Amino acid sequence: MSDWPPAEAEKLILSERDSLRVLDLLDNPPEPPERLTRAAKALKRRAGPTAELQEEWVEAVRQAKVSDEFAHLDAELNEQGKS
Repeated sequence: MSDWPPAEAEKLILSERDSLRVLDLLDNPPEPPERLTRAAKALKRRAGPTAELQEEWVEAVRQAKVSDEFAHLDAELNEQGKS
């Protein structure tokens, strides 16, 4: 979106029906799609604890090599993070 954020406020004129629909959606938002819920949970698992770590520690973990013994677990976690 090249025009976001807008330089100045925009005014939308809605019909009564559309206004009521917007108010109803604010009061009763729809359930998020399952894919979005899974993505939010995955992001929280991946990003949550790192907020408290020093950047050099986070980078050390990123650069760490997983031993062959645990490579299958690393691959499984990486695959879960993609879905």
